[in-house]
Amino acid sequence: MALLKPFFPSTILFSSINPDYESELWDELYGCMKYIKIPLDVLNTLPVKDRKYIIHKYNKDVEKEKSLHTKNS
Repeated sequence: MALLKPFFPSTILFSSINPDYESELWDELYGCMKYIKIPLDVLNTLPVKDRKYIIHKYNKDVEKEKSLHTKNS
């Protein structure tokens, strides 16, 4: 009988967190406030998955507008 490979390495779960995560979090929150115009009090209550979805959709829209602009130029 063949042995199965582990699907999750036996390391501490939080060992893969970037040491600069707090700075990156604040950069992300600042971007949401500045570009997407989401108030900080809303961001504080917004689940991370929802914030990530909104950022992803915003970035896709910006890329689409940018490609349309370069196509028309």
